[in-house]
Amino acid sequence: MSKRLLVRADDLGFSEAVNYGIERTLHTGIVRSVGVMANMPAAEHGVRLLSGHDVAVGLHACISAGEPLSDSSLVPSLVESTGQFHGSAAYRAVEEDFVSFEEAYREIRLQVDQLKSLLGRLPDYIDIHAVLSPSFMRAAAAVAEKLGLPVSLLPDRGCDSMRVGGSIVRVLPMRPAASVQDARKHFLDGAASISLGETAMAICHPGYLDAYIMEHSSLTESRTYEAEALSSAGMIDQLARLGIELIDYRVL
Repeated sequence: MSKRLLVRADDLGFSEAVNYGIERTLHTGIVRSVGVMANMPAAEHGVRLLSGHDVAVGLHACISAGEPLSDSSLVPSLVESTGQFHGSAAYRAVEEDFVSFEEAYREIRLQVDQLKSLLGRLPDYIDIHAVLSPSFMRAAAAVAEKLGLPVSLLPDRGCDSMRVGGSIVRVLPMRPAASVQDARKHFLDGAASISLGETAMAICHPGYLDAYIMEHSSLTESRTYEAEALSSAGMIDQLARLGIELIDYRVL
């Protein structure tokens, strides 16, 4: 038995600066799964940067940043009057789930198709960006089931594990990093908590910063700290000393 760790970098496509930060982390071999925001203009740039890297590529299904790939008139529950998606703050501000399952399903299918056109194949998995709407999560799960893909949502409340493909996966605690040292310590503390025979997942948001990400995301400096920590050559040696086997979605 081994201690398996899947390290996932989310938000490829959010901006070109984020893309460059994620790509840098791939050189150490720690990050082996990358989630793409296929609706964003920088998605094509991000996918090009993945060339030559052996990583699992997933759809980071998004209904809270940028514009839908659907005609906005066909997904009214997802958009503001400008045609942009509601921001994540709009979802957090209310308790009701105002997302239409049918509209979310439609949009996620189009995002899968867009990513397929960029990759030349289906993505390796589907996960979700930022929004915890039950209808959105059900739609992501339904699209994944239809296409025979693993889906990563979030563990049920009060639980830290979920089923992904054929595996039970524990999601390690997430929080913004206050410094490079803090990012490194938080990551290694999570890795050290993995038990023999267990599979765990670290969800990370490495990236660099540009004007777009500063204006459209509440997660900023932490991205740079994670990018630096996950790009450190010494990190993979420390994981090896902990007996960690690094995996990706393709083995789940």
